[in-house]
Amino acid sequence: MPYCPAFSAPVRVPDTFPAEPLLALEQIEAAFYRDLYEAASPAALQAADLRHRSVGSGQVFLAPEADVLALNKVLALGLRSSVQEKDLDGIIQVYREAGVRRFFLQMSPAVLSPLLHRWLSDYGFRHYNNWMKLFRSLDEPVPIIKTNLRIERIGRGEADAFGQMVAPAFDWPDRLATALAGTVGRPGWQHYFAFAGDVPAATAACFVHEGYAYLGPAVTHEVYRRRGAQRALIARRLQDAVAMGCHTAITDTAEERPDKPVPSYRNMRHMGFTPAYPRPNYLFTF
Repeated sequence: MPYCPAFSAPVRVPDTFPAEPLLALEQIEAAFYRDLYEAASPAALQAADLRHRSVGSGQVFLAPEADVLALNKVLALGLRSSVQEKDLDGIIQVYREAGVRRFFLQMSPAVLSPLLHRWLSDYGFRHYNNWMKLFRSLDEPVPIIKTNLRIERIGRGEADAFGQMVAPAFDWPDRLATALAGTVGRPGWQHYFAFAGDVPAATAACFVHEGYAYLGPAVTHEVYRRRGAQRALIARRLQDAVAMGCHTAITDTAEERPDKPVPSYRNMRHMGFTPAYPRPNYLFTF
């Protein structure tokens, strides 16, 4: 097993972080991806070879036909039981047998320890970047956002348009648009368009599970940016989540740095989301 000398120090959860939603921040995201994979049509499943399974306490997601790290990744490892070295062996074997070229291990910093950090290094994982986990109590008022765009919830009739808007925005292969479309109209999911006249200018999704609302993919067409679309879509999703009895909203964005502003992070902060912790992404390449 190769040693990676440039492996970075583990990120720590702040001592002030409340314990109650700690599991939920990762578990709800894992539930979101499980349902995304299960919602895909047979044709979409075949096109991208979407599948998922459990290894230890981790949820392993695979899309062997798409070299997309967001779809080839492991979530929630170590949250319900401690990570064993055999878990890393098992995860690597699953991806190797599937023919995946590379994958992410997305680790909550709450479970990282010096021993686990050493195992990751010894197995050849390298720290790739961080994503910021954020949460928001839905007891707080939702800010009112002014925009000249019209926000509407969409149904199955707009499913293909939703998938075709989101997939290219994230550089996902076209065949994955069909998988995304499968979530529209599915129980637990809400999807929205921001219309400029009759033209969909932006879109966003929300997945509700066990009292939590996970704010999923959101995209604005470049022609319609800086018109408040995403803040308006966040507000609508939060309002609907409250109406559905949710108590907490969860999301994640790229980590903002002084040299790398992240508009989605700033939008979430403006809408009352609190940073929980930066979650490190560890990359494994065969």
